[in-house]
Amino acid sequence: MTKLAVIHLVLDEFIIEFLKGAFPQPKNLPYFQFPKSHDLENAIQILAKGVSEPITEKGLAIQFSVPLWKSEFEHFTLTKNSVQILKKRIKSLYGVVAHDFLAQKRNEGYEIKDCIYLFMAKYEITETDTNYERVKKDFDRWRNRQAVKKYKKNVRKKNAICPAV
Repeated sequence: MTKLAVIHLVLDEFIIEFLKGAFPQPKNLPYFQFPKSHDLENAIQILAKGVSEPITEKGLAIQFSVPLWKSEFEHFTLTKNSVQILKKRIKSLYGVVAHDFLAQKRNEGYEIKDCIYLFMAKYEITETDTNYERVKKDFDRWRNRQAVKKYKKNVRKKNAICPAV
């Protein structure tokens, strides 16, 4: 039988809502769980540090399967660097999912406002002005970065065809 342990990770309420919407949990489960062999589950297994005594922490309680090489420990925690790595991976996951969803809906002809509200509804994110602006600004920044990449690529092609004299 697989041994389970719990760590606590302090995240923004927005990101917690996104995670709970992206990975639906059974109603009676007191902890959050990523699917088995998911990238974030594997990252937690690697980054969790075994400790001899329980540490009381705040934040989202995440349950994970303890790998065999760490099975002698009963309690686990995350170092500051591990917390930063996990937060970065979770935000990256949010970015990929959000940008893909919003770009797809935008290409289907929805207005950006409707795309954002559809995204928030699908991932059960509370519809507040702050959350709406956060998603909108993030998507606008991503689109701008994509446009700059495309522009630089076209400039390089033109310079390769007709180099400066």
